[in-house]
Amino acid sequence: MSLGEKIKKRREELGLSQEDLALMLGYKSRSSIAKIEADINDLTQSKIVAFSEALCTTPDYLMGWTDDPINYDDPSITSDIPLEILKEADGNTELAYKAHQAMLKDSKQNSNNSIEVENPDIRQIARAGKKMTPEQAKNVRKYAEFMYPEAFKNDR
Repeated sequence: MSLGEKIKKRREELGLSQEDLALMLGYKSRSSIAKIEADINDLTQSKIVAFSEALCTTPDYLMGWTDDPINYDDPSITSDIPLEILKEADGNTELAYKAHQAMLKDSKQNSNNSIEVENPDIRQIARAGKKMTPEQAKNVRKYAEFMYPEAFKNDR
């Protein structure tokens, strides 16, 4: 993949238009970015660095020396990573970042496995449960188990 193609790919991954990128980098129009992405215009080393910063990546990625677009030296990369993961990675930001991303992916998959509730009364109880304290939610569950033990037979 060429430098221009890498720039275009990363720009699109970030949801930026050519005009957005042009403004970020001080170009007068999006046509300059279009020419760079089409490999019509070459970039100096300093412009490659500027593009990598604007696109939250590294010059290595843009030049094709690595396939990983993440700039692990960027402090904002670690700002959302829990301290336990950072300590476990022992200073290896790339390892910490990838472990955190895997944890987030697992969490998202688990939340997607929630039970679909068709009964409108139960849906209303579930919505109300979001506003309850843990103690209140526990009491509602105990009451339901007491009143309808047959519904809870396989959940224990």
